[in-house]
Amino acid sequence: MEKAVDTKWYQYRRSVGLTLAGPWLLAWGISAVLLATLDLGTVPRAVVALLPLPAFAWFLWRYVRYIRTLDELRHRIELEALAIAFPLAVALLMGLGQLQLARPGVAGVPVTSGFWLYLAVFYLLGRGIAERRYA
Repeated sequence: MEKAVDTKWYQYRRSVGLTLAGPWLLAWGISAVLLATLDLGTVPRAVVALLPLPAFAWFLWRYVRYIRTLDELRHRIELEALAIAFPLAVALLMGLGQLQLARPGVAGVPVTSGFWLYLAVFYLLGRGIAERRYA
C-alpha cells in the first residue's frame, strides 16, 4: 500500500529555507556584522539590534498561515514538535542560568547569545521524533 503524498507539506519544506527563514536569517546576519564592526551610538545600536524582528514577525505570520492549511495529522505533528522543543529550551535556559549563578561566564556563552539556534534545533528534533512516530 502506497503512502499518500502530502504536497503542501513537501512544498513548505522545500521553500521554508529561502522564502520564510531566509529574510530573517539575512537580517540577523546583517545586524550581527554591523554591531560587531561599526562604532555606533546607543540609539543606532538599538535600531540595528532590532533589525531582525520585523523579518521574524513575517516568518511567524507565514508559518501560522501555513499551519492553518494542514490536516489534523500534521497539526498533531507540529504540536508534538513544539511540546518537545519548549521543555528542552526551558531546561537549557535553566541550566545556563544556574551555571551563570555559580560563576558568571562558566557556561561559555551568555544566556541570550544565539539562543534561537537552540530553539530551532530543538524544534527540528521534536518534529523528527513526531514524524517517525506517525510515519
